[in-house]
Amino acid sequence: MADPSIAYTLDEALSTLGFGSFQGLVLAYAGLGWIADSMEIMLLSFVGPAVKSEWGLTSSEESLITTVVFAGMIVGAYSWGLVSDTYGRTKSLLGVAIVSAGAGVLSALSPNYIWLVVLRWMVGIGLGGGHVFSSWFLEFVPTANRDSSLLVFAKESGESHQGRAQSNRTHWLLIMKDICVIHLSFLHIRTLSWGKFCSSDFASIRSLYSSIIPSSQRMKLRKLGSKIFTAAKLQIIMPSLGWRWLLGLSTLPCFALLLFYVLIPETPRYLCNKGRTSEAQAVLEKVATLNGTKLPPGILVSDHLTDGNEEFALLEDTHLLTSSKKKTKESGTSSSLLVLFSPKLIRTTFLLWIVYFGNTFSYYGIILLTSELSSEQSTCSSRAVLSGNTQDSSLYINVFITSMAEFPGLVLAAIIVDKVGRKFSMAIMLLLGFVLLLPLVSQQGEILTTASLFGARMFISASFTIIACIYAPEVYPTSIRSTGVGIATAIGRIGGMICPLVAIALVSNCHQTAAIILFEVIVVVVGLCVMIFPFETMGRELSDSVPLSNSNVII
Repeated sequence: MADPSIAYTLDEALSTLGFGSFQGLVLAYAGLGWIADSMEIMLLSFVGPAVKSEWGLTSSEESLITTVVFAGMIVGAYSWGLVSDTYGRTKSLLGVAIVSAGAGVLSALSPNYIWLVVLRWMVGIGLGGGHVFSSWFLEFVPTANRDSSLLVFAKESGESHQGRAQSNRTHWLLIMKDICVIHLSFLHIRTLSWGKFCSSDFASIRSLYSSIIPSSQRMKLRKLGSKIFTAAKLQIIMPSLGWRWLLGLSTLPCFALLLFYVLIPETPRYLCNKGRTSEAQAVLEKVATLNGTKLPPGILVSDHLTDGNEEFALLEDTHLLTSSKKKTKESGTSSSLLVLFSPKLIRTTFLLWIVYFGNTFSYYGIILLTSELSSEQSTCSSRAVLSGNTQDSSLYINVFITSMAEFPGLVLAAIIVDKVGRKFSMAIMLLLGFVLLLPLVSQQGEILTTASLFGARMFISASFTIIACIYAPEVYPTSIRSTGVGIATAIGRIGGMICPLVAIALVSNCHQTAAIILFEVIVVVVGLCVMIFPFETMGRELSDSVPLSNSNVII
């Protein structure tokens, strides 16, 4: 029986338990959520044209199919964040999986255009909660491993649970995610069978994929993703499955989330924040069992009492959030919003919104530019050097090559994020992305265009990953973490909705220079906002709450 005279905090417990098998299982579950989100975003490029051809839609009707998904994400990003902070991370994850799976299957069965639009909007609401998976995973990670564990997949060593050995992690977490998505994208492209992507092209690109990705990595990825899709992959040999099968098969990760939901625990940090320390200790005991370690002697104590009668102060000398007993009456939704706009966080909140908007705008814009600048459908005579001899297969090859750009960017981010800090890492990535977009201000040949887009996507995606997966969840306290990240994500989705006006509309109307200049301006603005973030979160313990007072405004 634990000695009640000895106590330990949650951060001390997580540090003692280390990063091991338990976190690996948590990562696998969160990975399913990331895959589901990425697959649904990826298929937007293919479903619209297929439905337009089958139902004879106008271009505006086709565009609406994509727009409503992003509109739903805006609603879902905030709503699921609020559910997560109010009722628990796992409750939010369950809701995300149910809505995404249910609406996804029903959309595949849509009898007409109106039903398809409504159901895809509901799918967007479900997908809007994807950020909760990152917050849920983050709260199981020790402070010492948080720098790299969100970018690196842990590899156990002989001293995996002891001291310095925990820094020797070599498998890249987000690379795993993105390779899984690209691996599954072959199913999407082949399934639609438009006639533009012939079997020989598919085989050659898949061969390229196999040569680039080491066999050892492919085997590890398939343990998580490909087994789930074995039955679906058997259908690839069919000449044409159509968009309905595509939508239906893309819900499989969501159903896997529902299947394994009974196994996932609530985060001990959330439980402690709600004053449920006995439940939190029970979860920590399970972590200790799976990791093969032991909890510190004594009993778990919360860093603060969480009965709604305390307020928390930010120590100016360390930028750490610690508790001080002060009464407050605000609670629930209004309290969460008040905290986001409290003097301690208002600057961070507004800067995060700008960075999320700009990063999302730039990231999806570069993806759209890849297909737009590679398309042979351009009517701009000045771009004949780029598109005149471009074959349809070249478009898919260029898209595939630029998709691979995210891997080296994430590797670089993982190397420097815990050396120079989050802020400087993002600033460096954005600066390099800015430089690599510059050649596209004027018309370029296909090779230089693809190379520039490859480099720009590599660094912009790395910056996006750091802000979305590391900095934002770290800078917000437990009590409003999901709500804060959710609202920022919703703001970012707005950037995703309007970027086609630049990446497609301007470029297709022969205004490539104006489009690239606008992207460059946004990247510069994002970089400046990153540099004036009030806090550097590297090496900091996760905070729990912040004050609602009107003093000590950070300017």
